[in-house]
Amino acid sequence: LTSRIWIFAADTDIVINEVMSNAAGNSGVIPGDKSNEFIELLNTGTSAVNVGGWSITDDDSSGVDKISGWNVSLASHGVLTDTSVSASTGNTVIPAGGFAVILNSFYSDSANNPQPYDFPAGTIILRPADGLLTSGGELSTSDSLILYNSTCGVINTFGTPNTPAAT
Repeated sequence: LTSRIWIFAADTDIVINEVMSNAAGNSGVIPGDKSNEFIELLNTGTSAVNVGGWSITDDDSSGVDKISGWNVSLASHGVLTDTSVSASTGNTVIPAGGFAVILNSFYSDSANNPQPYDFPAGTIILRPADGLLTSGGELSTSDSLILYNSTCGVINTFGTPNTPAAT
């Protein structure tokens, strides 16, 4: 019970720190565009936080995307060329003061995409369980992002979340 309370308290230390939407390039073309979009998470706390099983949504009708760790041993996840990041084991634990990025599965198409980002050493690489960021795998500059923990509690928002009208 004590560890459950500690884990929940640490959940609030995770913030959506940066969003790359509408990256340079033509719509649907790799490289660029949605293949290079990402959502960056920052752990502002003093304890590691496991975001496995958390969800993120762009607040539209397409629902939520479960967050999972990038695992290069799974063919569908693909290989990343940046060897300084943590993307080999499906890790979902963001260390204290550490970063994680959620990438579209298109990012790993190394034959067609140069993977332009040089993430800091130790960055945890995550992906949506279905491989696509938000609806259709494409972020918009007008999207509001909402991050949920595994019990569906709202942890953080980015942009102005759409709130249902009062009834």
